[in-house]
Amino acid sequence: MLGQDGFQRHVPTGIEYLTHHSVRHHEEAAVIIAETLPLEELLRFEQECSLHRAAVAGSSAAQVKLGTRLCTRPGGLCAGLRWFEIADAAGHPGARSALISLTKPLCHRSLLAVLQAVCASGEANAEAIALVAAREALAEGNLAHLTICLQVSLALSSSLTAELGELVVCAIGLAERLMLPFEGITASQAEACLEMRANRGDR
Repeated sequence: MLGQDGFQRHVPTGIEYLTHHSVRHHEEAAVIIAETLPLEELLRFEQECSLHRAAVAGSSAAQVKLGTRLCTRPGGLCAGLRWFEIADAAGHPGARSALISLTKPLCHRSLLAVLQAVCASGEANAEAIALVAAREALAEGNLAHLTICLQVSLALSSSLTAELGELVVCAIGLAERLMLPFEGITASQAEACLEMRANRGDR
């Protein structure tokens, strides 16, 4: 899982060992998975169940990661806040910073600050989590949440990537299909994304 002591890092093998039927019911196995991997890898390797078990078992790192995950999901803000509060009571510095940043209703500035606080504590890559949340919102057809996630992604990204450009163009298309205004992204940002997609042959 860590690539130490002469072992190459190979997360799938580590997860296979820690989810083996002989140990998968032990809380310690879930805690190791949740504390070892950043949030984006926990999501990539479909370990949300381990993350939740570790948070319930009292791992403050897992609680912060779970709180972050919930805050990036529509309707998950209150549950995310509760996990941050629990982790803060245990002394996790990222949880305290996240709590200071969170507002209701969730806006892009608040989510950006939360992701930056969690990233600073080493629990997640803020840009990767924002993109995961944007992809999920697009798949669900949730334009409002998608726009928040894209605003955060654009703020975090040092340069416009192909994936981010495609997500913005897809969001514009979703707004057109739903006949809703597309707000929150500047005209210049939208034009840059459309230009990138056009140059890649998107008719």
